[in-house]
Amino acid sequence: KDFADHQIGLSGEKLDELIELGEATRNAVQRHFDDLQAEIQADRNLIEYHSKQIGANMRSIEENKGRIMSNQQLIRDEQDRARAEANNAVARVQSLQEMLRQELCCLGVWGLGKMEHNQAERAKLERQLSESQKYKSEMESELTRLQDEMTAGLQEDIDDLNRKFDDVGEAVEKILARMEMPEQPTLLQQLHKVSEIQRRGNLDINLNNGDVVLLRPINFKRKNMNDPPTAEFENEKEALEILTDLCELWQMFKVSIVIEGHTKDIGVGTDEFWQSVANSRAALCAATMGVMGVDLSQVAAVGKPGKTGLNKAALVISFDLFPDLD
Repeated sequence: KDFADHQIGLSGEKLDELIELGEATRNAVQRHFDDLQAEIQADRNLIEYHSKQIGANMRSIEENKGRIMSNQQLIRDEQDRARAEANNAVARVQSLQEMLRQELCCLGVWGLGKMEHNQAERAKLERQLSESQKYKSEMESELTRLQDEMTAGLQEDIDDLNRKFDDVGEAVEKILARMEMPEQPTLLQQLHKVSEIQRRGNLDINLNNGDVVLLRPINFKRKNMNDPPTAEFENEKEALEILTDLCELWQMFKVSIVIEGHTKDIGVGTDEFWQSVANSRAALCAATMGVMGVDLSQVAAVGKPGKTGLNKAALVISFDLFPDLD
């Protein structure tokens, strides 16, 4: 009855306006809901796609580990063969030493009437004995060195592969966990997330103008002219931590990123070589962020070697959260 009285008190025009406003509001809410659902589904599809890529990369790493274990067995076989040859050589040297001792003894008995001749012959045999003993020691030392070198080198390769496998797996798990958002975050949640990223100490995020600056550098292993112009992180774990924070920030704002690889002009090497080194460093960071879920169509990777850039070994990542404010 109250509703009926209220309805009677409204003009027909006013009632139509309220009905239209309610319908428009309902449609707007439905569209917004549909947009959110579509974006969430797109994010889930992206996560599934990169999960498959990550799975393929992990399988590749496992295959590499299998090949290393196979090579380890080959090295053991080669060590056994080298050890057997060395033992045979040592046995031959010991046999020669015994023969020389016997000859020296014979010379000592027979040399009573031919002292001058036998002394020269004895000195010769003694030199041969000394050289054979030296050769034996050198053979044993070289065998030990080769065994230690092969074992240490193989173990370093296995340890390095295990570290890379663990670091990449850990970084990817973090990204996937942080990307799994059941609903669109509120502005307060985004601010809280930005603050959490900044507290890790890798990035300086200016919320006034949207600029993002690396507080910790991403360094690469040094290159000489005799090396291939490829890029390799100096500390892969630290590099992945920094790139993980950048990827997490990108997932929130999804703006364009420019990655610049810089090198120092040291006065040697061709321009093409140092251009390739700078390009490789920028491309390595871009590819890593792509694996972590960043849309590579929004990433530009460029090399700026020597005086075309900062003229020092550095990586610069331009990440503007609010490009419309520039």
